Amino acid sequence: MRSLVPLARVALALLCALPAGAQTADELLRRCDPANVEATAAQLRQRGAPAAEACITLLVQGGEGATAASNAAALAALPAFLDELREALARTTREGSPVEKQRGLDVLGSVGFVRDLTLALELAAAYPLCQNACVSETARVDLRGSATRIVARHLKDLAGIEQVLEHCPTEFMLPMLDALAANASREGLVALGRLLEGVEPSSGLLLVAIGRMARNVPAPHDPQLRTSVRWILERDGASGFREAVLCAGALDDELAVEPLIGLLEHENPGVRLDALWSLERITGTKLGPRKERWTNWWREQELWWDTQARARLEDLGSSDGAVRGAALNELLRRRFPRHPLARGLAEKLELLKGADFQQACATLEGLGSPAALEPLRQIDRKRLGAPQQAALEKCLAKLAPPPPAR
Repeated sequence: MRSLVPLARVALALLCALPAGAQTADELLRRCDPANVEATAAQLRQRGAPAAEACITLLVQGGEGATAASNAAALAALPAFLDELREALARTTREGSPVEKQRGLDVLGSVGFVRDLTLALELAAAYPLCQNACVSETARVDLRGSATRIVARHLKDLAGIEQVLEHCPTEFMLPMLDALAANASREGLVALGRLLEGVEPSSGLLLVAIGRMARNVPAPHDPQLRTSVRWILERDGASGFREAVLCAGALDDELAVEPLIGLLEHENPGVRLDALWSLERITGTKLGPRKERWTNWWREQELWWDTQARARLEDLGSSDGAVRGAALNELLRRRFPRHPLARGLAEKLELLKGADFQQACATLEGLGSPAALEPLRQIDRKRLGAPQQAALEKCLAKLAPPPPAR
């Protein structure tokens, strides 16, 4: 930590050519009141002091006779000097010793003051400047970790995600995307989907992150995102093809079922296994690895959906109990396409009473689609008996998404 003293003293000697009795930047910072940082900032600027270097010096090596209070003051003052800090960082990464580069970035990565995304990107971009013969592998790892932590902090609300992925070195990409995937949100999925067209060399990593995030976000997912993934899935050998096979399953893309069935006979056994996993996840059906079985099932499902599904849903409003019962029994056997089917059934639930209502709730539980949540929450509970209210609450609890894993 003492290795930054020579650099700091040179910097401070240059900035402190002040009239006799005037306070140096170091002295000002030691006496700075954390509650009155702007006053200290104004004094430092009047003296032409590179205040950021003085702040960093105090934080890195404590300064001569520094106290806990003076370090707190230096930390509090740092956000007021972002422009100076950028300049100091650029100089350090170009001219500083390997230890200075390592320790300087490590401090910046750990103190938690960085709130400016542009500065965070510069920290990430500084890493390649330190890849030379005089920098040890350990130092490079530490630098990469520091910059990664800083940039990842700015991905929590997806601010500037395009900038981050565009400017970060390739080896930063996976940690960045891991940070995004851990912060699962519908908005995050849409933002990642927008990037698929612009970063083809990294589309595989993007698809992995999309797949991970999609598992913690309730379906149905953004149609444009699913279209983008399906476009890659249908191009064998394209960048990200393997990852798209699994990502289509994570996104519950029912329109991907047909191309996935075709991949059950792919020459690569890994692709065949991934396609089977995605098919089973999307359809809720297990038919094994044979393409013929899936093809026959798919044709029958499409025919039923196109010719009978709407009529069966309309039958739920019939005054004839036998017709309602037959419709419910038919819907109970169907699990695909589960999202539009679940929403259609949930919208008809107001028409049902008694045991029919409870059976419909059980059918929705079996479909497991969050697409039913909105119409279910709009049902007037006052008209329901106790058994129906219990069935509805049980169904809502089953379909409500769990909180994202942290």
